[in-house]
Amino acid sequence: MAQTPTKQFMQFWKVANVMVGVAVLLFTFSVFPARTKADFEEGRQAYNKGDYVIAAEEFRNLADPGIVRESDNSKSVIEGIWDGFIGFLPWAWEKISGSARSRNGHAPAQLYLGMMYALGRGVPQDYAEAFKWFSLAAEQGNAQAQYALGSMYYEGRGVPQVYSEAFKWFSLAAEQGDAAAQNSLASMYIDGKAVPQDYAEALKWVRMAAEQGDADAQNNLARMYALGRNVPQDYAEALKWVRMAAEQGHAAAQNSLGMMYFNGQGVAKDYVQAHMWYNLAAAQGHDAAKNSRGIAEKLMSRNQIEGAQRLATEWMEKQFKKSTGER
Repeated sequence: MAQTPTKQFMQFWKVANVMVGVAVLLFTFSVFPARTKADFEEGRQAYNKGDYVIAAEEFRNLADPGIVRESDNSKSVIEGIWDGFIGFLPWAWEKISGSARSRNGHAPAQLYLGMMYALGRGVPQDYAEAFKWFSLAAEQGNAQAQYALGSMYYEGRGVPQVYSEAFKWFSLAAEQGDAAAQNSLASMYIDGKAVPQDYAEALKWVRMAAEQGDADAQNNLARMYALGRNVPQDYAEALKWVRMAAEQGHAAAQNSLGMMYFNGQGVAKDYVQAHMWYNLAAAQGHDAAKNSRGIAEKLMSRNQIEGAQRLATEWMEKQFKKSTGER
């Protein structure tokens, strides 16, 4: 029996709904995320070039709540597909496209915007605004923003100093593997701030950060071995970690390495090497290194001092070439 025009139309309508529903879904997941990623990359490139005003504008467009971002709400997607299949195309579009929008904004853009307000780059320095953007990103699970938020609470910058809040956000970021947060968490365990003093916990977290290459953590781990804090005193192990940090340009570590060479701790006494590392730290404004360098010079010949200065110059040239990609 031939189908009536009405039945033919209804069949066509159902098929059209399915096709449009699928098309809407594909469009949503291909165009919206790609656009968000491209916009963020434009902002990041502008930031790296020093075009902070342009970067701030790009990041703000993405950071404000309700702006498209890459993540989605799977429940809305499923509901949207179903609405498309059963014929409610306007509802389908609203739910599926809405799934590609974040009520919370784009977390990486919020992180950058927070940084820019904290540093006063492209915008007036405003710790309250920095706190706002860091908070939005941190609540979405961004580890770097969680660390930044913890730092603001720890230092009392833009917010009252609250160590318990600092500990909370450092912990969340540290659990995600953020090295700076792990090192900060270790420091709180060492100092007994917001938690009972616990060198074992401190050692656990500082080692995790040091093994990721965090120079602050490497220097702190070296101090724990040099002082024998919850580990057997081991100058060789201290030397290993402090050298890693010093080679990264960490001024305090360079001063400590100079001291180890000067005193012969974990290494043969060497005034030339001591002077070299003191000199490098002093060049970064480390006052103790300046004094120690003066003390070392009184025990050195002119040739030794010149040799140490030459070594320091060579080290700085090597670091410069490394940073610029020269060979």
